[in-house]
Amino acid sequence: IIKSIIKKHKWRGVGQHPGMVGQHETERWVNMLRNLHKKKVATNLFVFIIALAASGKGALKYSKKLLGKIKETFASNNKTLGTKSKTTLIIPGNSSSAGVIELLQNNKGAGIIIESEIDTLVKVLKQDWGDYSDVVRNAFENESASLYRKMEKELAEIENIKLSMALSGTPNQFKKLMGSTENGLFSRGCYKVFEITDKQLSCFGRMSNNQKRDLEMVFADFADIANDYYNLHLQHDKIEVVFNEQQLNEIQTSLQSEFNRIASIPELRANINRSFTIALKIAALLTFLKECETGNLINKISCSNLTLQTAISLMQTNLKHRYKAYELLPTRNRTSLKVNEQRLYFELPTEFTRSEAIPIAKNIGIGERTMDSFLRVFKDKELVEVSGKGKYKKKE
Repeated sequence: IIKSIIKKHKWRGVGQHPGMVGQHETERWVNMLRNLHKKKVATNLFVFIIALAASGKGALKYSKKLLGKIKETFASNNKTLGTKSKTTLIIPGNSSSAGVIELLQNNKGAGIIIESEIDTLVKVLKQDWGDYSDVVRNAFENESASLYRKMEKELAEIENIKLSMALSGTPNQFKKLMGSTENGLFSRGCYKVFEITDKQLSCFGRMSNNQKRDLEMVFADFADIANDYYNLHLQHDKIEVVFNEQQLNEIQTSLQSEFNRIASIPELRANINRSFTIALKIAALLTFLKECETGNLINKISCSNLTLQTAISLMQTNLKHRYKAYELLPTRNRTSLKVNEQRLYFELPTEFTRSEAIPIAKNIGIGERTMDSFLRVFKDKELVEVSGKGKYKKKE
């Protein structure tokens, strides 16, 4: 492809005949085009917590408590003298598209949406005046957004959106918000999907006899620490976290095996690709927090290998929950197997026994009982043959 571009535009090296491409010139353009994807991105993330009602997912509200001091510091540091524009770090989910863009413009592109009920966004995004889903999608890699106000004859533009979002809701609410994997938002998210496993009644939000301080007080202390870290950050124009080639290759390697497992489910390929960026964002955040703990923050930090491994582990956990979220969405062009069934089937050799399948399943995060149910599915769908000796063989 690169060579065809060079030939089309007749780029050639010094001393070469017309239409011919010099080797050093080709390498220069190859390197330039390779670096096009190496753009810098901010660490903003989109988080979705999905569970049944009264399961404890409402604890998301405490994340707002962490921002109690930061939002005040943010507002005081972003005031523009001589204007009436207001800066507010926390942007209400129940806002119009114009309102979101205006608030982001006042905040120089930064903002956080936190809602404990996904329905808040569902109702707004269904309205023509409230559909700011494109702004959210553009924020993932800090692209731009613009809006023209006809009445005021004013153009609002944001060059670099740094919007983060955290939402919680039930599976049905999540379906209404996402609709399908094709809207682009699904592949940009981080997910936590869980079910209530307690066998006894648990009353959330109640203090135990051994708890000396309520959660409000605990998070107030954390809010002070978070604000201290934010003030350290304000001492620099920007903080850059850098990764070496070996670390980037480690993320690539960990994702390649996962990409192979879900190759027959094209709807999920974008999720694997964007997980690379999510891993980098998580690693950068952890690196920043680690440096803040030392109290000696510098403007350029190298990510440690230990931090990277932690980020990769979190990324892989996120993928497992992403697959659960995917199964909640309406079926469309699905393969005969669910995601985790497909992942296990890909890993299994042509011939295997149950005892041989156990460590293979465990390696990709599938428990023994779940594996047994998957083996029954493979048999029912006639994807494997089972001999009397307890041996399985894949059908071609």
